[in-house]
Amino acid sequence: MGVVVSKRRRSQGNMPQKQPPASDDDGAMSAPASADPASTAPPPAAAAAAAADSKPPAPPNLLAHIPLEHVPASYTVHAALFRSVANAGFLHAQLLARNAAFEYSFVDASTLASTTHLLAAVFRAVNTAASSSSSPSSGLRTPNVHSEAVFCLAPSANIAEAYRRFGISPASRDVVAVKVLTAGSNTTADDVWVHLCASVEGTAVPFTDENVALCTDWAKVRKYYKLNGAAALAGIKDEGARRRDEEMLILGAMALRGV
Repeated sequence: MGVVVSKRRRSQGNMPQKQPPASDDDGAMSAPASADPASTAPPPAAAAAAAADSKPPAPPNLLAHIPLEHVPASYTVHAALFRSVANAGFLHAQLLARNAAFEYSFVDASTLASTTHLLAAVFRAVNTAASSSSSPSSGLRTPNVHSEAVFCLAPSANIAEAYRRFGISPASRDVVAVKVLTAGSNTTADDVWVHLCASVEGTAVPFTDENVALCTDWAKVRKYYKLNGAAALAGIKDEGARRRDEEMLILGAMALRGV
């Protein structure tokens, strides 16, 4: 049978004998050498620079400023495209809760044929908002200019359907965020970008026709705008020409809504 020895006793038995302190030739004990803290610490400026270098670089500002003709100068339009969004459900919930911090047009990019497609809706919404102050009868049909832009994408006057089809949903993967700023607002475009970067869990890419085209679900677009079987598209073999004609039909349907 083995003998159990406590760790404490074993450590005492193996402890080396205490050596007398070293002394100088005159018998005085010498203190052990120690490093000077001031000599080992980096200079304050170098430490600050190292801390700054360790911070992740700020993401490039991809919030596009969109100049729209025939829009009052007191309105400015900004847009950003995010791909592979992981928290669309959270963003959708903020809109349902009418959280003022999330007053954007969050549009499902899969329903867009081009940047012009979206900007046509924004143009109509902004001009409607601008005219509502002088003519209440021609005012917004929805709570604000951002929800109005989503509504203006629809070819029909059904607001709920417009939100459901063109607005963000928990299933959205690619999202365009549009922000309309007015003169005198305390919010700047830089503020908008910082807030979007902190709120949207996705990859920001430039808001261009090329990137929007990567998101477009043409089967969905053709269904929503009733392009399947359209006589104007019959016989068009060239894909590029067909897409251009489809976009013209989409813009026409939006413009004629309610006429």
